[in-house]
Amino acid sequence: MSYYRKLRYERVMNISMGEYRVFISVRNLVVGLPLENCRNRNAWVEESGYSKYLPIHKAKNKLRYALGNTSFRELANNYEVRGLL
Repeated sequence: MSYYRKLRYERVMNISMGEYRVFISVRNLVVGLPLENCRNRNAWVEESGYSKYLPIHKAKNKLRYALGNTSFRELANNYEVRGLL
C-alpha cells in the first residue's frame, strides 16, 4: 500500500561541533557547551540576539525548558553531546 500524502517535518534542533565547544541551537536559543580543551568552563548562551556566559547547570535548565523533558533526555543520550549534559 502506498501513501501519496506528503509528510511534513520541522527541524527542532541543530548540533554543530566547534574547536572548543559543541553548539546546540533550538529555535531562538543557542547554547555552546565547553569541550575538555576549552579554558572557559561556563556555557556560552545566545538568546534572542543577546549572548552571555552562564554556569552549565543554568544552560541545561534553559535547554530543558526549550526542548521539554522527553526531548532533553534524547539529546543527553546523543553520542555528540554525551558526557556534556
